[in-house]
Amino acid sequence: MLLVVTNTAQPQHFAEQWMQTQWQKLIVLEQGKVIPQVSELAIAQRNTEYIEQTHAISLIEKVVNGHRKRPLVLTADRGRGKSSALGIACAQLLQHKPLRILLTAPSINAVEPVYQHAQRLLTDAKQMKKDRLEVGYGYIQFIAPDELLSSLPECDLLLVDEAAAIPVPMLKQITEHYHRLVFSSTIHGYEGCGRGFTLKFIEWLQQQRPGMKTYHMQQPIRWSVDDKLEMWLYDAFILNAELSPQSIEGMANVSLNKVDKQALVHQPNLLRECFALLVNAHYQTSPNDLLHLLRDDNSSVYLAMDKQNIIGVILTVEEGGLDDELIEAIQLGQRRPKGHLTPITIINQLGLVKVGKLITSRVMRIAVHPDLQGSGIGKRMLTLLEESVGAHVDYLSTSFGATDELIQFWQQAGYQSIRLGTMRDAASGCYSLLMVRQLANKSQTWIDDAQALFHEFLSASLSLVYPKLEPSLARSLLRQPIQHQTLHPTKRVLLQSYAQGGASYESIFVWLQQWLRQYGLAPVSDLMISKVFLNHDWGICAKQFGLSGRKQVEQQLRSELEKLLNQFTV
Repeated sequence: MLLVVTNTAQPQHFAEQWMQTQWQKLIVLEQGKVIPQVSELAIAQRNTEYIEQTHAISLIEKVVNGHRKRPLVLTADRGRGKSSALGIACAQLLQHKPLRILLTAPSINAVEPVYQHAQRLLTDAKQMKKDRLEVGYGYIQFIAPDELLSSLPECDLLLVDEAAAIPVPMLKQITEHYHRLVFSSTIHGYEGCGRGFTLKFIEWLQQQRPGMKTYHMQQPIRWSVDDKLEMWLYDAFILNAELSPQSIEGMANVSLNKVDKQALVHQPNLLRECFALLVNAHYQTSPNDLLHLLRDDNSSVYLAMDKQNIIGVILTVEEGGLDDELIEAIQLGQRRPKGHLTPITIINQLGLVKVGKLITSRVMRIAVHPDLQGSGIGKRMLTLLEESVGAHVDYLSTSFGATDELIQFWQQAGYQSIRLGTMRDAASGCYSLLMVRQLANKSQTWIDDAQALFHEFLSASLSLVYPKLEPSLARSLLRQPIQHQTLHPTKRVLLQSYAQGGASYESIFVWLQQWLRQYGLAPVSDLMISKVFLNHDWGICAKQFGLSGRKQVEQQLRSELEKLLNQFTV
């Protein structure tokens, strides 16, 4: 039963107007009025035979007891018992063998139900920590995705929960190293948004692991079958947002129009199409985002149209235009006003205080219909956005969880990196990257200064601040050459000597790092970046790249350096 008490006053904000419409779909009791007639409701019969969950548990157990390299992909709507199936399967496996079970997910909070269901059945289990459950010599251990890939611990079973929220490149790396795998993900109800998982990863997985299995759980456990309250929740918060197939003939007819939020409220189908695009493109979409979209006066919604079809959406927020007093308080860390992410970062972290007076339009979300991705529409949308807002803002900006694919997209759209967060986002497992774009008609020399500072800081601090950064990300961020400086003749001799088998790594790595920075990391291998810039231990490098030890790692470093020395003028 859901009981909602609302105010009878006329709703002011668009979000309240939307919810007022949704409340009317419930049984409404109004003071001083006759109680409406309620149709008789059948008492929900609680299902005690969860056939689908039982089958899912058996499939998980088969991953351990069956052939290697036959991963399971387990998907479900919300409330179908996916997490409990994982926990029950872990418990049943540990009751028979002292297995090493690793559990990874975007955050440990996402997998708490797994531990709860496992511990319920394992009465003699010891909860050592929040992230570890031990049964004799067996255990369930949580490990963050980045830590998993940097340390590559051995296990008998690896469970990847809420896999749709983990970047596809990380999922591929996990698949290549671990051979008894279960990927699970919610595909409705926001947790499953970010369709790179279903559109890209599963297709790749089917090619790489032909023996893989997929299983989708539909039988409700939290709800009754055809539960009216569940239907209302999905409808009210657009949890079941779906997209229709789309195709276009070319870019000529693509337009970008700012849409009035009043129109979204009064045209539910328009709002559903808009939000469906966001849900499909972004893993961190929540019911609060729907209300925030309608409520925030500083945010704007732009729809990309091809004739009458919605093919993309951009959400922006206007930031900046701060006064001197507030800028000084931000610089000193005394104030952090909401709604000004970009100027706060630039003032407080980069020291460019004058930028606080400038106005930016920050792209919070951009989504292109999945049928049309990779066709240049996203870049076209950003160009049209610049034409639309260029007259009243000073520069454009965006902040997102950094992946190789996203960095490349924004770089191709003319955006420059100026700040990489120092902590991984709890939901995505990615570092947050701030990028800015200079408008064609407005010279902003500070952007070049900011990027130069960023490159200098990042290249010098990788091993200290970002020791677990993926080498490919370091390459994406530092691919451009910096101003060339002539290398001292002695340094040149040492590099050539090392490439040919002389000198020692410890005597040349500083000069090697200095030289590689000048030419950018575009042609540099993951192994070279891992050792020279991230300062990974020899043993870790050997394990990560399938080599026997330091000797083989150095052989590859020397060989690569010799090729680079021949490629570039030292």
